[in-house]
Amino acid sequence: MRKTAILCAAGSALAAVLVLTAPGSGSPVMIDDAIKDSINKIAGALEKGDEAAAKAEAAALAKKIEELNDVMHAFKPRKVKKGVPGLGVGPKAGVVTPDGIEQKINAIARDGITPNELKKEGAAIVIASWQTAAIAEVAALKGPEKDAGKRTKAAWSKYIDEMRVGARELATATKGDSVANVKNAAIKLNNSCNGCHMVFRN
Repeated sequence: MRKTAILCAAGSALAAVLVLTAPGSGSPVMIDDAIKDSINKIAGALEKGDEAAAKAEAAALAKKIEELNDVMHAFKPRKVKKGVPGLGVGPKAGVVTPDGIEQKINAIARDGITPNELKKEGAAIVIASWQTAAIAEVAALKGPEKDAGKRTKAAWSKYIDEMRVGARELATATKGDSVANVKNAAIKLNNSCNGCHMVFRN
């Protein structure tokens, strides 16, 4: 059975990449420039409302990678002591704190965001939200091939859909000026991740 990383972008469990049971075998590889480029292409298409282009690019990336973990590393910071670095948040490390996508969304869900932070970091958080939605599109194609107890195809699809919605809502909320709406969207995304963990975490 191949192991794929659980889809999530927030929550206390996001400090580590969680693993699901899924078909196949293989070990994670570094996120290379081609994978980063594909994630950003999917994110850009989704932001523009071009669902067909996003799904086509996601399908191509899903075929390229051996396991979902190869893409899930994107949620990590650009600088890590161990493991594979991720996409980070913002144009370079240090512009947004914390730098990891999962860390930033988790921080907003937990602590909220100030008006000054929203003004300074908003554009970067919008991009990170669409990147999260992009990874959801890839994950939708890398779920379990057969049901195993509560780990069903239907459950996988449910959590993928919740992540799609949560990521898009966070992007939309971040473009506004309501810090409460941004925090609520991050909490919703966090809750969908935690629900997924309860079913699929090893």
